[in-house]
Amino acid sequence: MLFTTRQLLHKNYACTKRFRHFFRRYHRVDENELIPLIDVLERNGLDDALWCLRATTVPCESFARLFAADCAEHVLPLFETNFPDNPAPRRAIEVARQLARGEATGQECRDARIAALAACDAAADEAVVVPGAAASDAYLAASAAAYTAAVAAAYTADAAADEAAEQAVAAACFAARAPAEEAAAAAAARAATEPDAYLAAVAAARAKWDAATEAELLWQTAKFREALLAHNSEREEN
Repeated sequence: MLFTTRQLLHKNYACTKRFRHFFRRYHRVDENELIPLIDVLERNGLDDALWCLRATTVPCESFARLFAADCAEHVLPLFETNFPDNPAPRRAIEVARQLARGEATGQECRDARIAALAACDAAADEAVVVPGAAASDAYLAASAAAYTAAVAAAYTADAAADEAAEQAVAAACFAARAPAEEAAAAAAARAATEPDAYLAAVAAARAKWDAATEAELLWQTAKFREALLAHNSEREEN
């Protein structure tokens, strides 16, 4: 299991308001008493649990980077449905995982990131030239998914572990809600001359946008919980 402590939280400048709320519910007072990250997840949510990856009692870089790759892979079908013959984003995720396990170099990860970014640009270009709002939305979602893979690879290669997880979570949520976001803009444009229709279209699209974001965050939270429990089992076996 991954743990933090009050001392580590203070040392890393944890948000006073958020963790005052946590400690009121948790009733821990000792500066060095171990606090399981899964408790932070259950009581404060995913954002604070991800933040705590920078303040764990033992290094957790591999854990955080592998979780970043999981988040990118979850939205990858948005890309592969439209570009089944382009393996670049999946390859970026695979190399990110290899690097997290010590099986690839940073340069290999950066090269995979560049290829995934090229796939992202290609999908965005398709969104511009392909007629039809639905097709355009699909390609924009594909572009966002490819970008998520590139983000996972980039942060796995170059940044701190906590940033890898935080950035991948944000990028995956963006990819998941991309179709709804574009639909909102299109609906608003179509109804611009009719105020009541405009407001109704924006509200409906916004509801879809919120639902897509919530669904992705629920998946990420469950995946993070699963990863924490698996990490605990692996450490017990070793």
